[in-house]
Amino acid sequence: MAEARMSPMWARRMGLVALAFTGFAGWCLYDAVVAYPRFNERASAYNRLLAQEQADAWGDLARSKGWKAAFEEDDRLPDGRVILKSRWDIGAQYVMLAICLALADLVVLRLILASRRTLRADDDGFRTIEGLMVPYAAITEIDLSRWQRKSIATVTFRKGCRALSTRIDDWVYRGGDAVLAEIQRRTGLGGRPVTVTPTESAATPPAESAPRVTEEGHDTANDGRP
Repeated sequence: MAEARMSPMWARRMGLVALAFTGFAGWCLYDAVVAYPRFNERASAYNRLLAQEQADAWGDLARSKGWKAAFEEDDRLPDGRVILKSRWDIGAQYVMLAICLALADLVVLRLILASRRTLRADDDGFRTIEGLMVPYAAITEIDLSRWQRKSIATVTFRKGCRALSTRIDDWVYRGGDAVLAEIQRRTGLGGRPVTVTPTESAATPPAESAPRVTEEGHDTANDGRP
């Protein structure tokens, strides 16, 4: 029997992605609620002095308020006035906030789903990540075209009158190569069999720093997949 569960390394990376999206969402919220209104207050005070031809007093006023005196050139109009942040500028921050939180939620949802899924190949057949039990006789094709580059295999099988497919992703599910090798052994499909080191077999305890070798000697420890 071979079994694959969510890879801790993949889970950590996805957690960092979710954290990055959440952090950017917080930045957008800060800009909308704090940074942009403060900028407008500072810019409005400067523009009033400029209109009153008292621009020389700006330095003293900025220091008394604890403001940064300088403005970026991109923030200025040709006549020297500072462009205020508009409602659209502030609204755009809320839009980006919503997008970032939605993306973070999607990443977390994927983590939750992956943590509850298991790939298995045993005497009863192949259990897919979708929870379907597929008899080996129903498997018609194993596509390894992406295995070398991304550690992804596509298994096609018959269910009634329909042809369905599922993926074995060894990057997301640790031990996926062992499951794939077991399916190949029992079906004879997929061309050259994927080899599995003893560290990935269920019968042998993991050894430290042992790379997982896939078809044609591919070392997944050096896989450049994001």
